[in-house]
Amino acid sequence: MTVPLAQTGADRRRVVVLGHGEFTRELVEALGESAVTATHVSDEPSALATLDDGPVDCFVVVAGGSLLTPPSEVFSLARRRTTALGLFVSDETAALPPAVEQVPADVTHATTRVRRALLDSAAGDVPQSKTTDSVDAYGSTLGHELGNQLMKLDFAADSLTDEASAAQLDRVLTRLQALAEEAEAVGRGDATPETLELESVVADAWERVDATDANLVVSSNRSMEADPLLLVLLFENAFRNAVRHGGHDVTVSVETTPHGFAVADDGPGFPEDARLFEWGHTTGNGSGAGLGIVARIADAHGWTVTAYNDPGATLDVRTE
Repeated sequence: MTVPLAQTGADRRRVVVLGHGEFTRELVEALGESAVTATHVSDEPSALATLDDGPVDCFVVVAGGSLLTPPSEVFSLARRRTTALGLFVSDETAALPPAVEQVPADVTHATTRVRRALLDSAAGDVPQSKTTDSVDAYGSTLGHELGNQLMKLDFAADSLTDEASAAQLDRVLTRLQALAEEAEAVGRGDATPETLELESVVADAWERVDATDANLVVSSNRSMEADPLLLVLLFENAFRNAVRHGGHDVTVSVETTPHGFAVADDGPGFPEDARLFEWGHTTGNGSGAGLGIVARIADAHGWTVTAYNDPGATLDVRTE
């Protein structure tokens, strides 16, 4: 992420950081190490004057007793001068105006959020293509929003004192982080292959599916080259599709083939006229994304997927 920041004209982009003390200095230094140019001011009038000097992409206020003006008022005054994202860095929850985010007093969290704001601003300078990849837009948007919510949840987790509740929330945070990474990976449509054991990947994917009455049968195993994040996601969506359309007690089988692998179920099969792999198309009450994700991931690996009934639904994935 550092390279795009440098390439998108960081010299034209401005970050203003208002605050005092060692933490603020560390934050400004960390931004500098991330190829972000930050203007550090120590009092509210100087901050507002700096905002008047020209366009700003991010306005950061670090909490501290030396600030004479409440943060809500500072951001309200700033909003009259700039539409830049406002970030309030504090471990204590504060009432803030709309369009102002709060992040914990952690240098890494704050630096990451500032960099993301600059990347979003830089993206706005790029002329939009006449053709838009809806899946790419889905992945980028969902990944970005999940990232925002993760920061808020992480901040809430830090305030928990009950160990059991904290552990449960930590598991939720871990899964949300994985979802954000998966969404962005699907949106990009590229893969970073590693050597994987099919049986292990299938087991990980099945654990994600809420199918207590369904059965999974893995009849054979093999090593294969695939992106670990994406391959688990491919099987997860194939399994969810089987359970959704094959019934809660469906039996799903995974087997290797001479040219790849296949996922089959003993349900009623695919509708013959269904546009199975078209993103957003559904024959039931689903989102229409499941098999679209399967196809997207296969394309990222250079694979082909064939759907047929035998007599239940079968997805034949050719990897060679």
